[in-house]
Amino acid sequence: MPALAPIPQAELDRLKVDCSLVDLARARGIALEPVGKDLRGLCPFHEEDTPSFVITPAKNLYHCFGCDRGGDVFSFLMELDGLDFPEAVRVLQNHDRLAPDALRLEYYLNDASLIEHVLGFYARGLNADAGAQQFLSRRGIYEPAMLEHFRIGSCGRLKLARVLPSSTSQAGAELRDQLVRLGLLYPETRKERFGGYVIFPIFDARGELLQIYGRRKFEANRLPKHLYLPRPQLGIFNRDCLHATELILCESIIDALAFYVNGFRNVTAAFGCNHLPEETIREFVTHGVSKVQIAFDADEAGHKGAARIAERLLAAGIDCYRLHFPKGMDAAEYARKTSPAARSLALVLNAAEWIGKGQTGSNGTAPATAAFSDTPVTEPPKAQLAPPADPSADPAAAPDSQKPTAAAPALPVAERTPLGENVAADLKLLPGEIYEVVFGDRRYRVFGLSKNQSLEVMRVNIRLYLEDGHFSESLDLASNKQKEFFAAQAADTLSLRAEVFKRDLERLFLKLEDIQYDRLHAALATEPAAYEMSAAERTAALDYLQAPDLLERIVADLEDCGLVGEADNAKAAYLASLTRKLDDPLGVIIQSPSSSGKSTLMNRILDFIPDEEKLIFTEISANSLFYMGEDSLAHKTLSIAEEDGAASAGYSLKTLLSDRFLRKASTGKDPVSGRHVTHEYSIKGPVQTFMTTTSPVLVEDLQNRNLILVTNESTHQTARIHALQRKLRTQAGFALKLKKKRLMQLHQNIQRLLRPLVVLNPYADRLTFPVEWHRTRRDNDKYLTLIESIALLHQYQRKTETLTENGETFECVRVTREDIRAANPLALAIFGMSLDDLGPITRKLFEAIVRMVTAMAAERDLEPMDCVFTRRDVRDFTGWSEYQVRVHIERLTDFEYLLAMRGRQGLGFLYRLGVFDPETASGFKGLIDPDSLAAEA
Repeated sequence: MPALAPIPQAELDRLKVDCSLVDLARARGIALEPVGKDLRGLCPFHEEDTPSFVITPAKNLYHCFGCDRGGDVFSFLMELDGLDFPEAVRVLQNHDRLAPDALRLEYYLNDASLIEHVLGFYARGLNADAGAQQFLSRRGIYEPAMLEHFRIGSCGRLKLARVLPSSTSQAGAELRDQLVRLGLLYPETRKERFGGYVIFPIFDARGELLQIYGRRKFEANRLPKHLYLPRPQLGIFNRDCLHATELILCESIIDALAFYVNGFRNVTAAFGCNHLPEETIREFVTHGVSKVQIAFDADEAGHKGAARIAERLLAAGIDCYRLHFPKGMDAAEYARKTSPAARSLALVLNAAEWIGKGQTGSNGTAPATAAFSDTPVTEPPKAQLAPPADPSADPAAAPDSQKPTAAAPALPVAERTPLGENVAADLKLLPGEIYEVVFGDRRYRVFGLSKNQSLEVMRVNIRLYLEDGHFSESLDLASNKQKEFFAAQAADTLSLRAEVFKRDLERLFLKLEDIQYDRLHAALATEPAAYEMSAAERTAALDYLQAPDLLERIVADLEDCGLVGEADNAKAAYLASLTRKLDDPLGVIIQSPSSSGKSTLMNRILDFIPDEEKLIFTEISANSLFYMGEDSLAHKTLSIAEEDGAASAGYSLKTLLSDRFLRKASTGKDPVSGRHVTHEYSIKGPVQTFMTTTSPVLVEDLQNRNLILVTNESTHQTARIHALQRKLRTQAGFALKLKKKRLMQLHQNIQRLLRPLVVLNPYADRLTFPVEWHRTRRDNDKYLTLIESIALLHQYQRKTETLTENGETFECVRVTREDIRAANPLALAIFGMSLDDLGPITRKLFEAIVRMVTAMAAERDLEPMDCVFTRRDVRDFTGWSEYQVRVHIERLTDFEYLLAMRGRQGLGFLYRLGVFDPETASGFKGLIDPDSLAAEA
């Protein structure tokens, strides 16, 4: 496009006034509503649900109170359409002769410029797409500088249609035809090909687009997981890697970026495990690439694909190595689950399995290649690859920084023994996990290696034996200073040069490092796999989920597993546990005195949750949440036996429940440089929690975030518990214990089948909830979530719909009136207590005192207000302990439900009822009758 001549200031001033910002915004699909003298709408620069974008027509200026962007017509076009200033001026100069809906993108002259602006639009879309950012964060590759460097974008909420001329105009129709021809729009629907995807463009040496790889953002939708432009899959991602002679070849771009963000810039990607273009191999050869380390996934497809590609690379004269991750893992997952990732990846690279030396025979055939297995392969010696010194280096740095970071080994390369069986050729494992190695006349024995649970340290005890003496010391072999100290002290003791011992320690360290890495690597590889149901188990679970009386059957099964007389609490706790699959889970606190059945209620619900979806602790420390792993709690149930067990982690737990994430910065040493650095630890939610407590008063934060349940403490309930305890000692009881195991497995399978669908409530705007108390603001939301969990439980009895909103496809199930009918009794039982200042346990004691006083008044022919009583009277009537009665009576007197009077000599305090209205109940009313709701249209 030819450069524009200098524009007079008078012309700029005219355009700033004459070109209506309101017209420009509406032409881009921004709906504006009048608010006083201004107009307000949803901001086009960031994702929001509440309009905060304001245009002031009198000044022809805009401002967003959400993202703080603002300016005039020039900045509006430049920011929204990615224009430079001359381009924005040109569009505005055509304002008088163009209809408002044809103001956009009319300046594109050829395919290259159009593609350039579309990629810029998608790159800006990533900044406004929280879902795309979360996807990249989950894969460990959300680094803004790196994303900008590779022009990674997202096709999400911001649509091209918002910046295209109207499809009814000639310009709009022609532009859409051009985008269809380029493959960016589907020809039939004219919708964007990459809607719902994160996009990764791939360019040629001249910077022209060759291909776009799209990766589906959300696993739950039905879009293809991987997507490309309808053209040949060609090109080299991260062409700067060709500056290096040794490359890392990944199966996907996401895996390649996992290496890249951790400092390994000599990395590129194939188009999946089965496709590496011939053009790519030719470019490798042309640029002098001599070695490729294949970092494909550790699964059957990855192994087979790596073998096929290795054969072609070897035939082209390129040496090949195979990187091994734990079974089922890819590079991105491995980097995310090991810490520090840079060092862990370096160890994987160092442990790469040699496949063969590249050579081209006279007949053009490749040499034989090794199969990928656990059998060690003898390989030529290779240099030790150190982790990068600065994983946060600027991705756009000069080409030198793109080369692999290699550190010269402390010993000549030939003295590094290869991995596998050869590693232990002169390293013996003695009984008691003692390692022995002999260098010349020096024998070393190493104790305590297995106690190290991290690759960052190697704390051991070393005993050194010579013919005329010995020396022993504990040290960290990963510390150069400690090795030097050991060598110096051994030299003084044994009369040999310190350099001899230092050299021995370096060799010993390399051998032990491989053993330590293999052990920790194997620990990762043996993580428990997800439970796989048999066909019979799946059928049984599906049949159960389709039963018409599903919720009642679950309560009956809980009773068969030992939970008696707690039907409402069982329903509420079970439904709350299912909300872990939703975005806003309901926590549960069971608040009751000791020995009242709190733990039984909690444990029976936990029995029905699959093992892989729950974490059960007696106590958690202040920092324990931060070290669990970033995704270890997401959409799981976290159970803590008692509220006191979470006291030191209270702040972190409350923050995790409300914000759904935790992030902590702490100071530590960089394992490579030894310098003090700041480490960031993060954990993602949402998480659903279970706790019990005997405390009569809960802090408000816990009440806000949890359902508060109280166990049944009646004598009738005690009798039922006694009857069950006796039954369990009989033959029928033994049969119940066997049945419990079957029921636990069945219900865990049932919950495995429940999918985390979106739940839509078509009746939500017609539901009612009490408004007399401010606390109902929190309880109303819990009520709605309770309804959603019932709908989620019945998903196999409902029609599952697939909807698309703002380009994102999701599956959903809808709430029915039956769900509301099931939720209302639970709401009356649970939330009525939450409106009470006394708290549920204190309220129970007060109700018992009222019954006691009413009986006393009838017996003595007195008014209830005239009867006096002692704490002992209350203990005798209720059977509660002295501590429980004392604590709760103090609360009743504080709130003037009871009046305390000084007692006679030796009688302590006497009490009588305060202001008491026998008609007063919980006061929880106002839920709509589901039968009054019209059926959904």
